[in-house]
Amino acid sequence: MEILKVSVIITTYNMERYIKKSLESALNQITNFSYEIIISDDCSTDNTLKILEHYQIMYDKKVRIINSATNTGIIENIKRALKSAKGKYIAFLDADDYWITNDKLQKQYDILEKQLEIDYVYTNFKYIDENGICGGNGIDTKFRNPIKGNFIPYLLAPYISPSCICFKKQILDFQIFNELNTDKYSSQEYALFLDFTAKANGYFLNEITMHYTVRKNSLSRKNNFEDKIKTTQSSFEVANQFLKAHPIPYPINEKRIFNYNLKLLLISWESMNINVVKRFTTKLTLLQFLKYNPKATYIYIASKNKYLYQLFRPWVLRKRPPGK
Repeated sequence: MEILKVSVIITTYNMERYIKKSLESALNQITNFSYEIIISDDCSTDNTLKILEHYQIMYDKKVRIINSATNTGIIENIKRALKSAKGKYIAFLDADDYWITNDKLQKQYDILEKQLEIDYVYTNFKYIDENGICGGNGIDTKFRNPIKGNFIPYLLAPYISPSCICFKKQILDFQIFNELNTDKYSSQEYALFLDFTAKANGYFLNEITMHYTVRKNSLSRKNNFEDKIKTTQSSFEVANQFLKAHPIPYPINEKRIFNYNLKLLLISWESMNINVVKRFTTKLTLLQFLKYNPKATYIYIASKNKYLYQLFRPWVLRKRPPGK
């Protein structure tokens, strides 16, 4: 009986536009080991399942579909897939992302097998929009490998994309999912990766292996500013739960809170309502801007004045490349 070394996890819900490219990028991996592809579908109402069933017939020994009878949400969906994984290692691949190199899994596998102190390996990636226009790289080239227990850089600025990581199944803690309220939290990967950075050693393979699709209506890129605020608040609450077990120095936590409130303020600018914008300035002060982000001080000042808000709004919310 062939021993599976890697389980590729893909979760889907109404992804008929993207799933073919994503799945084929996983099937095109060239490896000297056996791997499986588990697709957990959360009761899609479009043609996603039909597409998946076609690939399951073609690759019945490699592709496995888990289909939910009802829509249970993203956290329950990924739990189903992870619990059925048979591989020693697990690699995530979002249904709207795709790998652009056919040796991505092999390189990560080699590192994990040869460097036993390493528990997870992730790569660099490039942003791309729905029309195929590329943006910048996901991770700065000066970035250094994370050290076990040094989770603060990830806490302040998450840098691991789910579709880039491959990790030892043994470091997975399902209790993380049990602590997440599915109605409140929208990002299960953030909680998982925070846990990884706190207890395990990571390795950054600085190669572009994936295109991260920036969709207008994805969880992290909502069109509606209110939805964006809810998603941001969700991630902040995930971090708060994490910090109950992993306290950090007061000055660093103050900077984290400032960054969070600044992000909410910037999102509020999309409301086109100065009264909404003013409401989000209440937890920020001029002194905080001067201390943590002097260049952004004008944003704070403009958020309190209707004329300045209208003047600076096109500049603050100017169109940026995907991912920026």
